[in-house]
Amino acid sequence: MAGYPQPAPMSVAPSVGRPVQFKPAVDDVAASVDFYREAIGLTYEVVRRTRHHNSSALVFGEYGRDSFFLLWLLDYPDRRDRPGRSNFSLLVDDVDPVPCPCPGRRCH
Repeated sequence: MAGYPQPAPMSVAPSVGRPVQFKPAVDDVAASVDFYREAIGLTYEVVRRTRHHNSSALVFGEYGRDSFFLLWLLDYPDRRDRPGRSNFSLLVDDVDPVPCPCPGRRCH
């Protein structure tokens, strides 16, 4: 359309309908960032800048690539868009087996 700037073409076509962000509610952002950095190796970066505020998120992949994903950690209890309790899962090709911590029971 005339008058609207066109976005730069992506180097890799995105998947149709692929989610690119998730916003779980957390009680302690610093502890959650430390957990995800250690568990998954994510980086915590400023991903949005405005005149009033810089917003950070955990980042998977590289912007413009099909692997790109943001994990926003919401810790403001009064936010209108703050979800209730949240959980999510990731698919992993190779995971080291972990012994069941429950004596006499099978966890998986």
